[in-house]
Amino acid sequence: MATKKNTMTQVKKTRKNVIDTIKSFNDNLIDIADVLIDETTASTAKYQKIAAKAIKKSEPIVQKNVEMIIDSAELMYQQYSSGSKKLQKLLGITKQVKNARKTFDKTVDSIEKNVKSLRNNIEEAAEDVEKRTKKIVKKVQKTA
Repeated sequence: MATKKNTMTQVKKTRKNVIDTIKSFNDNLIDIADVLIDETTASTAKYQKIAAKAIKKSEPIVQKNVEMIIDSAELMYQQYSSGSKKLQKLLGITKQVKNARKTFDKTVDSIEKNVKSLRNNIEEAAEDVEKRTKKIVKKVQKTA
């Protein structure tokens, strides 16, 4: 009977040790999860700030590229206009040149529309990234 009592107390002690170990393991897991979540949100906020800065800083470069494209198209148009008149006189091909000019004008107009659309899209994307970054920073600040 005494051995039964001793074995029961040992089983109870072992059971209590196992429960305590599981509780401490669970607490440690919760702490680790909290740390991971905090670090992930903080690094995500940093990367979004960097993305917003990159988009904002790339806007002038994109604008300069767009302006260069427009300037090049205008120069090509001017050269085409002056050169085509001389060529028309020399070769006597007025209808074909006029048709080509119309096509070229349509292409230039299309390029200008696309450039305007591109500018608007870039500006909207920059604003969107900035808004999202601000929201995430606010959320991170609330949780911190």
